[in-house]
Amino acid sequence: MKKLLYITALLLVCAGLSACIGDDKPSVTTSDIPVSSDTTPIVTTAEPVVTTETTPVTTETAEPIVTTAEPVVTTAAPIVTTAEPIVTTMAPPVTTEPAETTAFDFAKSDLSEYIVLGKYLGMEVLVTAPEQVSEEAVEESIENALAELPAEARIYTRACIEGDKVNIDFAGGMGKDIFEGGRLTDYTLVLGEHATIPGFDDKIKGMIPGDVLTFTLTFPDDYYGGLAGQTATFEVKLNYIYPKLTDAIAVKYFGAASAEDYRRSIRAGFENEIAAQFNADKEAAAWTKALANSVILHYPEEVVSKVFENNVAVYTAFAEANSMTYEELFPEFYGLTVEDAERIMLESSRNIVAQQLLLYAIAREMGIDVSDERFEEDLQATAAILGVGSVDELIEQLGGTRETLKEDKLYAQVISAIMAEANFVLLDNYYNAYYNNDKNIKENFHVLPEM
Repeated sequence: MKKLLYITALLLVCAGLSACIGDDKPSVTTSDIPVSSDTTPIVTTAEPVVTTETTPVTTETAEPIVTTAEPVVTTAAPIVTTAEPIVTTMAPPVTTEPAETTAFDFAKSDLSEYIVLGKYLGMEVLVTAPEQVSEEAVEESIENALAELPAEARIYTRACIEGDKVNIDFAGGMGKDIFEGGRLTDYTLVLGEHATIPGFDDKIKGMIPGDVLTFTLTFPDDYYGGLAGQTATFEVKLNYIYPKLTDAIAVKYFGAASAEDYRRSIRAGFENEIAAQFNADKEAAAWTKALANSVILHYPEEVVSKVFENNVAVYTAFAEANSMTYEELFPEFYGLTVEDAERIMLESSRNIVAQQLLLYAIAREMGIDVSDERFEEDLQATAAILGVGSVDELIEQLGGTRETLKEDKLYAQVISAIMAEANFVLLDNYYNAYYNNDKNIKENFHVLPEM
């Protein structure tokens, strides 16, 4: 479930980034952390912002823990109590696991004073239509695979022709001086794509691997680096020609019945990745819609405080790893004051807690047993099935804590029920719908109150 929390948290973080600049409302600091005493319901009816990422990502649907055969392992990520890092061009800090228990117990507490559930079964959910596999992507994948074949598969005995992918060494210069970037080894180019200066490809055509050729070319008048209009001498050695996909190559190196069979398998791989990503996008959209349909009355203060403190600890450790203080980190990396950054972290912390409230409230309404006793029985059964010595050893192998593993399992059950009854509406162009057809999505997607 972590990825869904990150999606929603990141939306709120981004909103906070734009909102906090120039905001003259009181700041939040670590000394006045963080609780909302608001009792006014926060009602949202907007469609959720849906994921528009197009890069295929392979995901798997987890099976819940059962006491007969299925292990605890699940790919639905747990609810975490650390915020998605504020957008940065540098590597984000590594999040830390929350404390295994808090004073507030979601499973045993009366959640009706914190959340009023909205519609979560039978919702209409907007989701971007999945991408189609392009021929360019298939061919690029095949070319990359061919480039990784061992040296024995390369071609050394014929002249290179238009369309061949070749490997060369070359040096170019004026007189005895090699110009900057004029010497390269193991350089790859496709003859006919004209990736270098005009005429370079044509000179190489007809060479046989092992040949060395010297020739002169004139740089175009609009060329950069002070070389425009200059005449240079190049010495090129053709090392080898990359193989093309043939039936023999497919059988010998890729274990396919033919070249076409291998090409089909590449396409199928892309289609599976797109299908998995589409399912993840639907899951994210449905969960966000269920959250937006609900009313958060207020938050359990101690949980929000704990989440916020974890966030501060994460950024403190990140600052120390980069030889600076916590106070220096935000202006240096993010262009924010500490007060503005903490305001965003607090908003993100509340959003994470709101999702925990949603998860446990739905589970309770659906009659799912979320007791520690039942979960401990599941862990013991899983440990026995897997032949692990103890539950503690199982948890260590799976990673996380009892709390996060429990929420993994719970989320997998809840989201499966939500998606089974959701009516997904495909959007061919989500942004057109977002900006032109449904302004409510843009204006009202705020589960949490303004700071």
